Amino acid sequence: MKETFFPNRIIQIIGLLLAALLLSMPFLLFIGINSYSTNELNQIIFYVLVCLIFISISYWVNHHRNQRFNWKFKLVESRFLYLMIVLLFIFSVGVNKPINNLINQIFHFKTELSNPFNRPLAILGAVLIAPFLEEIIFRGIILRGLLTKYAPRYAVIFSALIFALVHGKPLQIWGVFVIGLIFGWIYYKTRSIGTTILLHSVLNLMVQIESFLIFKYVGLETANKLSGFLVIISIPLIVILGKKLLLEVKK
Repeated sequence: MKETFFPNRIIQIIGLLLAALLLSMPFLLFIGINSYSTNELNQIIFYVLVCLIFISISYWVNHHRNQRFNWKFKLVESRFLYLMIVLLFIFSVGVNKPINNLINQIFHFKTELSNPFNRPLAILGAVLIAPFLEEIIFRGIILRGLLTKYAPRYAVIFSALIFALVHGKPLQIWGVFVIGLIFGWIYYKTRSIGTTILLHSVLNLMVQIESFLIFKYVGLETANKLSGFLVIISIPLIVILGKKLLLEVKK
């Protein structure tokens, strides 16, 4: 019965993603492509529509195969949760953002600072809507399906790669891939979709706050100068805390 969960193959996942996009296209035609590109609310509605169609098709197929989602929303113990949040904070502030800054400097990519809190709809989408829907899809459906077909390490890697590629922006892919690996490993070990939703939400909120602080108080030039230093001190901390988390999970 386990192997009948849908989708559980890469080709099925790609096909389901494309089907969700195609079935959502009438919404773009209804509002007009130009309106979509300039209206933040329309972008959020389209995003939610794609996600809901993906989830609905998966639910319909699995329902007819007598497969249940059975998502577990109960959080892991607080000591694990705090450690995970600290790890994500160090990775976001001390590794992901600084390395992206270094890449921008090396390749002379143009970077513009703005106050993210001037866009409340974007904050709502990033902190509440995206974490819930993306964790349901990428961990609760895609990773769960892959775990029935592949060895755990490959299932986590494949799901993280799809998670990164779907986010689209080339500069973000490596960081999103690492985040996908972390969330995938957490889901595999705990089977708690509630935990990854909370962590995803906290991470996105931290990114918004970090962007605001750089915009308001630090400045792009100072942030760029600090990038190398932050990476150097953050990686050892991640290794130490990562080992501690692994030991805690094995207890």
